[in-house]
Amino acid sequence: MILLGGVLLTACGLKDVEYYHAAGVKAEMAGKTSEAVAAYTEALKLLPEHYPSLFNLGNMHYLGKNWKEARRQYVKAIIEKTNASDAWCNLGLTYVRLKERDKAYACFQNAWNLDRTNTTALLAHAGSLVEEGKTSDAIAVLEKGKKAKDGRIFFNLGMLLYESGEFLKADDAFRTACGVLADDLKAAIMRVRCLIKLDKEADARVALDAVKKLDSSGIQTALLQAELDFMRGQLDQSEKAVREHLDLFPDSQAGLLLSGEIAARRGNLELALARFSRAAQVDYRSKEAALRAVDILFTLKRIDMARDRLSVLVRSFPEDVRILDGLMRVYFQQGYYDKAAQYGERRITAGKPAHDVSVITGLSHLMNEDVSRRRVDRGIELLWPHRNAEPRNRLMLRYLYGALVEKKDAKRAAEIRNLL
Repeated sequence: MILLGGVLLTACGLKDVEYYHAAGVKAEMAGKTSEAVAAYTEALKLLPEHYPSLFNLGNMHYLGKNWKEARRQYVKAIIEKTNASDAWCNLGLTYVRLKERDKAYACFQNAWNLDRTNTTALLAHAGSLVEEGKTSDAIAVLEKGKKAKDGRIFFNLGMLLYESGEFLKADDAFRTACGVLADDLKAAIMRVRCLIKLDKEADARVALDAVKKLDSSGIQTALLQAELDFMRGQLDQSEKAVREHLDLFPDSQAGLLLSGEIAARRGNLELALARFSRAAQVDYRSKEAALRAVDILFTLKRIDMARDRLSVLVRSFPEDVRILDGLMRVYFQQGYYDKAAQYGERRITAGKPAHDVSVITGLSHLMNEDVSRRRVDRGIELLWPHRNAEPRNRLMLRYLYGALVEKKDAKRAAEIRNLL
């Protein structure tokens, strides 16, 4: 008799566990999920603490979208072998499916703490954060994996930075990704696009040579060449190439974006709006096209439409500073001071603000006609540091003075009165 995990087994019984587990693996590799589940279940009847069968059974339930049963098996596996990074990662993925994200994030963190080579945990963690619109948190998670030299980490980090308008940092990430993933066409393409955004034409042309070696069809190379031509002001040449590209791929987001930029440069704003709007529809996860459409709406003085589109975008990208900034400014201009203050506060929290963000937010707190929602103390806090930097902003000084009088702060009120 053998005592294993508190269970009495015969030597023959132990072989039976191994037999059923091997049968499960064989069925799993053949794509026979139901047979694999049956085999792993038999193994666990003989030895409930058999970690490999617990883990693999969890995988089978996960693949079968039986999330609750997958969670149950993964938890058992973790209890049996708490240093199993892969089990923690898969349990986290299951919690994501069950929409229990906080638990998922704790699992991903455990997986990473146990094994600093398990970059899948970081990628899954970041991906779930992106779904929540928490881009900055996702970037911070991926940055933990820089030392692992996993090209997927750098590529995804580059994409998040690119979408956030951080082109210099994105270029650094894509450059590293290209070094690790030498044959990855997507990484090579994004490196060129980053350099174009940074107006580094010479470097972009060198990077384009790398794309040419990987792009056997030449389709991506031709489109990137068109983007470079646009950068140099060669609109006719660029337009001809992008038209040919869109004839082949009418839903190419990159092609639609470039077509929109050409139309905007030529002053055809209606066509630019149509192109940008279509590009945004092709991939709703991309902010660039949607924000360019909003820019055109502002230029066309269609302020309400621009505001409404920004209001939709902020639901998917709740911390994007460009969206928050746009909503703060448009609501302030339209006299919706409560909403302007709300988005202004979020803009301040989301990233380092320009000085006028604090001014607009502070004024919004003070100008709100709903007394119950006015935040006089917060308005003073935001405006006071700008009293000398903007001596000509009489609107700001006047409201700041009134707020200080209201709070019976005679000393500071006198200082502002001398500036008026």
